[in-house]
This record gives sequence, C-alpha cells and structure tokens, in this order.
Amino acid sequence: MLRFVMSDSPASKLSEGDRVEVEVGVIAHGGHFIAHHDGMTIFVRGADTGEQVLVEIDEITKKIARGHTVEVKRASKNRVTPRCQYFIDNACGGCDFQHLTIEHQRELKVRVVADSMKRIGGIDFTPELVPVPGDGFHWRTRMDFIASPGGRLAMHPARSSLLTEISECAIAGREIEIDQINNDLEQRRGAWGERIRVGIDGSKKIHTALGKRARLTHDVHGEIFEVSLESFWQPHHLAAEMLVRELQQTLAGEKGERIFDLYGGVGLFTAFISTMVGDEGEVILVESDKSSIKDAQRKFASRESVRVIESDVKKFLSGQSHVDRVVLDPPRTGAGTLVIKELIRLLPKQILYISCDPATLARDAKELVAAGYTIESLRILDLFPNTEHVESVANFIIDR
Repeated sequence: MLRFVMSDSPASKLSEGDRVEVEVGVIAHGGHFIAHHDGMTIFVRGADTGEQVLVEIDEITKKIARGHTVEVKRASKNRVTPRCQYFIDNACGGCDFQHLTIEHQRELKVRVVADSMKRIGGIDFTPELVPVPGDGFHWRTRMDFIASPGGRLAMHPARSSLLTEISECAIAGREIEIDQINNDLEQRRGAWGERIRVGIDGSKKIHTALGKRARLTHDVHGEIFEVSLESFWQPHHLAAEMLVRELQQTLAGEKGERIFDLYGGVGLFTAFISTMVGDEGEVILVESDKSSIKDAQRKFASRESVRVIESDVKKFLSGQSHVDRVVLDPPRTGAGTLVIKELIRLLPKQILYISCDPATLARDAKELVAAGYTIESLRILDLFPNTEHVESVANFIIDR
C-alpha cells in the first residue's frame, strides 16, 4: 500500500513507494529534474521546471531519491500529452521527454550541455543548436529489444530489470513492424532473454538478426557503407548525413596531412577525411570492436591512404609521434584522462570531438583547455529526440 507523505512534515522519512508533492527545479543531466523534500534531493522523471507535481519514490540512497511523476498539480506551458501509453504508464525507459514540446526539449539540452561545461569543465560556453528536421517521432532506424518469456519484444522501464512487452513504439521508424517481428519470434523456441536487434537500411528495408548475422547498406553523400547489424551505426535516420556535414564544415583537413579517426567504428568519418588528405595523406582509423573493424576493413581494402587498426585507443596513441588533426568519437564514457594526456603529448593542431554525453565531454574539455586548446565552436544536434541524449560537436584548436 502506498503511503502519502505531507511535504510540510519536517520529521518525514522517505521510503520506496511513498508519494510526495514537490515543486520542480532545474533540469539535470540524465533526463530528470531536481526537486527537494525534507532536505532530500529527488531526481524526478516526467516533470518540468516550475511544475508542482506528485512524485512516487522509486529508489532511495543515502544522499538522493529517484521518482517519477504520477500527477501534475500545476503544469508547465511546455507540457503536452505523450503519444505513447508505455511512457504514460512509466513502463518503458526508452523516452524521457515525451511530455514536453520538441522545442522545449531542445532548449533543455542546450542548458544541460552549457551547465556541464561550466560545472564540470569550468568553461563558460553556450552551445549553438543545429536544427534537426522532424517532430521527434519515428526517427530510430536501429532498435534493441529483449525477448520476453512469452516470446515477444520487450523493453525495460527506467532503471529497472523488469520487462514490458510492447506492440508499438513512437520513436521507432515507421518501417519497423513490431507485430510482425513478434509473430516471427513466437515461432522460435528458447528466445527468452535474447537481445533482438532490428535495423532499417538505406532502402527502408527491415533487417532482424534473430540469431544470424545481417548486413545493411547505407548511402551517405555518395559513399556506400555495408554495416553489420552488430556494428555501431547512428540510429537517427538523418544522423550520418548531418554529422558528416559537420565534419566537412569544421575539420580543416588538407592534402598530405596525417589524421587519426579515433573510435572510428565502421569508418563513417574516415571515408570523407580521406578525400580531404588525398592520396599523399594518411588517415588512420582506430577501433576495438571486432564487428566494426571487419566492416571498416572491407570498406577501405582498396583505399591506400587509409589504415584500419584494431586497437585500444590509448595503446595506439602511446606508440605514435606525430599527427596533424584528430577526430575523436568516443562512447558515453568519453575519451578519459589517459587518452587525453596522449593527445596533449602529440599536440595535434585540431581535435574534433563528437560526444554523446555532456558530462564526459566537459571533463575531457577541461584537460584540453588547461593544456592550451581553445574551443572554437560547440554545436549540438538533437539526434535523440524525446530522450535525454544529445550529440555535441566540439572543435578544439591550438597554435603550435
């Protein structure tokens, strides 16, 4: 049974399942907003700054609590009705912001990136928002599901190991027919707990691994990529083209230069960097994921200016003595101190840092700026609408 705790009771102690009424404060990194109750900080999902909401407590630690909005007492002007019942029921953690207008979501993401740069990196820099077409729905071309005990596609609620069987998804590409995949799954035995990865290729064809390898073909500005469903590929249907445009506009690569594409994946950026440096230059793609390496090796087998190296990035950098420019596209954990120190030792004149996590970008930026680099530009692309994730492109330069 749920206990209702009055917010003006100074002696109250929160427990999981309690419901408390709070006034919601600022946005925090991670898709939630900050509120307070009896001296306890609560990270609230499904709210907006300035709202008065009833929050159900999902998790308690010594310092913070986490909860989700169950009733809105005073609504923000930015609030809208979510399209997805699973979001409304707090049954799927795939989305964070369906209750807010897409315009407001983007304002919040600018604030989160700027706040992370200031609070973590000590850098006062407001990012520029790059417009991404669309209303924030039906954009995902890659989806990961879990097979439920009933043999159907399922997703996890936020911060939960539970499973919710789903029959539709508001952010999945329209071509992903979940009911059809569920029918295919029901004919297989022993799929419970298996990861089911679904992808849409450049011709809008659906690929589902279902225990076998699948390869998808994508055309990005005339470059053809054959990408395994197990390899990383940006999920937003416009992401590859838009990020390559950012690269072409920002990376000042010249003929004959030596450029590293670190955490280079299947070689999306390498393909276009190699055009910049020409046959007399060199592009070195470094990646540790075996599936991505195989795709990259196949792509660049006949391109003499490109070397594809399977390696840990730090280990690779430790054996290098010169590089002109670097493209850095690490996972959410960021590059980290060891990699950043190696880059500072090599001192490339430009580092183009593509980040999917504002906090780790700010942490790494702090070290680069302390070493003499200047942030020439910081642009963000909302390539994960209705979620808390955002892609940032930071351009670091140094005189040498």
